[in-house]
Amino acid sequence: MTSSRRLFSYTMAFAGLLTALYAITSLLALAAATLTLGSNTLLGAEDLRSRASFYLAALIVGLPLWLGFWLAAQRRLARSPEERNARERRLFLGAVFATTSVVVLFGLHTLLQVLLTLPGPPALQLSALDGIAAGARLLVYAAAWVVYARIGWSERSAGDEDEFHDVAACVLAGFALTFLAIGVGEALRQLVGDLLGAAQPTLLAERPGSLWTIWGAIAAWILSGGAVWAAIWQYDLARGGRRDQRVVYLYIVLLVAVPVTLGGAVQGLNELLRRIFGYREMPPNWSFLEDVLPLVLVGGMLWVYHWHVMRRQAALDTTAAPDRAGGIAWPRRPGLALLCALGLAMAAPALGSLLWLTLDFLLNTGAALGDPGWWRDRLSLGIAAGLVGLAAWLGGWSVLERAAVAAPQSERASEARRRLLGGVVLVSALAAVGFTIALLWLALQTLLGARLDATQVTSMLKYLSAALIGLALVAYHGLILRADRAFGPAVAARVRIVALIAPGAEAALETLRQQSGRPILVAGRLAPDGTAAQVDLPTLEQLLAGLGSGGDSQSDSALLLLRPDGGSLHCYTRLRHSIG
Repeated sequence: MTSSRRLFSYTMAFAGLLTALYAITSLLALAAATLTLGSNTLLGAEDLRSRASFYLAALIVGLPLWLGFWLAAQRRLARSPEERNARERRLFLGAVFATTSVVVLFGLHTLLQVLLTLPGPPALQLSALDGIAAGARLLVYAAAWVVYARIGWSERSAGDEDEFHDVAACVLAGFALTFLAIGVGEALRQLVGDLLGAAQPTLLAERPGSLWTIWGAIAAWILSGGAVWAAIWQYDLARGGRRDQRVVYLYIVLLVAVPVTLGGAVQGLNELLRRIFGYREMPPNWSFLEDVLPLVLVGGMLWVYHWHVMRRQAALDTTAAPDRAGGIAWPRRPGLALLCALGLAMAAPALGSLLWLTLDFLLNTGAALGDPGWWRDRLSLGIAAGLVGLAAWLGGWSVLERAAVAAPQSERASEARRRLLGGVVLVSALAAVGFTIALLWLALQTLLGARLDATQVTSMLKYLSAALIGLALVAYHGLILRADRAFGPAVAARVRIVALIAPGAEAALETLRQQSGRPILVAGRLAPDGTAAQVDLPTLEQLLAGLGSGGDSQSDSALLLLRPDGGSLHCYTRLRHSIG
């Protein structure tokens, strides 16, 4: 079957399945609401008739559509076992796994929220219809998930390479982790607000019903997200090996958690410095901690944990060549480079602002210090962003520099390091050029007779400060980049060696691995009579024509080594698990 026909078949099966699941879920919820709530369903006869007709129409179309294309796919699988390895089938199973599991997660959260807020005030509760609909989604989509998950695992074990299944697991883990983070963040925000509030916190207030509304909703986020994330994440880690999709997932989490943590730290430090510099509120108000502490604590916990998992990925990679002493194992190096870039992006504008304020103060132009409130806010924000940004940059850059000293040949020539240095030099140079042009523009206006007032002076100082910071970054990183170029072009981080082994060659394989120090993956085993001698082209044509029609029925693949005057043909059986 051609790839385009197979893609069309599985796409239609997927569309039919989702349509049928939606219709079954809606009909089940409608029937349950009518039977249990009766007149309280708030659905009139006309509305009930319209909804039931639409759901039945969707079921009449979706169910045959799914069954027709899915049963056709199953018949192809029965005729040809190779169908189970088709990318379109793996994509279909992965899409069903991700879609149904995410819907189950949302249904579980809503159902828990309805149940946990029942003792609260009725006006603040979710409706019973919401709970019935969530329960129906949970039941129907969970059943579909179980069925197709079992099919997927029966065709390919959990430890096998399956990129679409890996993506599906990471999608579910990402949604569940988001639910958990929201719940923990809201809980921290509520606790901090209670501690900063009145003498009697709302946790001990005289309105116990409101506690169920507040904490029931929070508990629903934590329980649904925490249970699902713990289960899917443990499942993914138990599958073993370093998986590229898992690394992508880790980077996505870090790309969210790190900026959130640093942004919360800047916001909190800025508010503290504002108060140190004289900002007063009557009555004293520290409510900003309700927003800052959850960001810093939740983001920081996600950052620390997922970076720890990232560090473990190199040890799980059996195909990676041994790292040189002191070097940074992939995939940590790109993360460190991104941390340095983020730190500089925060620190450079802040340092430019502080330099501008300093020059403005020393020259006594009066513009910066004219409004004490403006001065206080600008100074506190500059110091906060500068300190946090420099700490982030120094944390990543110090690791990169130590590795460059310990393993200069591999580290100084690494792609991540060179892209970081080159990007900083390029962006800083462009910024310096732009601000220099702006500075010269004002200077030339003055030379040509324009009146020089305090506003123009402070603008010139602003552009001068930004240009100086840009030039300083260019000089520092440019010198390092120039020194790194002496170590030659970037070297390949990994060399992947794949072998086909004949029966009885296992001992030779282990000896070769030990003597060479290289990891060797076994893609398959040669058939006992599957190694052909060097033959001419006509003989090769006969061998190729006879493949699959007899001989070794155990072989499912063939390797052709072709030369201008002939070649050799090797029949082998692919392995589901690579050896070693």
